[in-house]
Amino acid sequence: MRKIEILYFNTYFHITNYVNDDCVKIYDLASSSEVGSFHHSASVTSVAFYSPPSLSSLLRNLLAADANGSVSIYDVDPFVQLKSVKIHKKSINSMSVHPSGKIALTVSHDQCMALVNLVRGRRSFYSKIGKEASLVQFDESGDERGRR
Repeated sequence: MRKIEILYFNTYFHITNYVNDDCVKIYDLASSSEVGSFHHSASVTSVAFYSPPSLSSLLRNLLAADANGSVSIYDVDPFVQLKSVKIHKKSINSMSVHPSGKIALTVSHDQCMALVNLVRGRRSFYSKIGKEASLVQFDESGDERGRR
């Protein structure tokens, strides 16, 4: 039996994958059905999404970080990959999308933090932070970020 990992959970959606698998499945909790899936180039380590504030119950763009240090951007409807960008040298531990949907922060096993420009689909900033961080997250307003 393979172990299932929950990557994201909210009132509307449940995003899962099998541990060490490259297939991610998205479930609609209201209808208890799978609404989509996508294959990734490596084991998915973190997911994040952006929804416009006016459509907060709908996923719009899904970002998936992987064990190869890449971030892939997907359009949720109709589940197509828009771009994949190599961000880190090692596996990404955590990722957070700014409330504007224009940038994301990532931290990795390589002891670095990166700023990803989601509009242009490229890494804009990369800095060694001295030790490996397990979590990075914007606050609700997007004005501050924290890591531990």
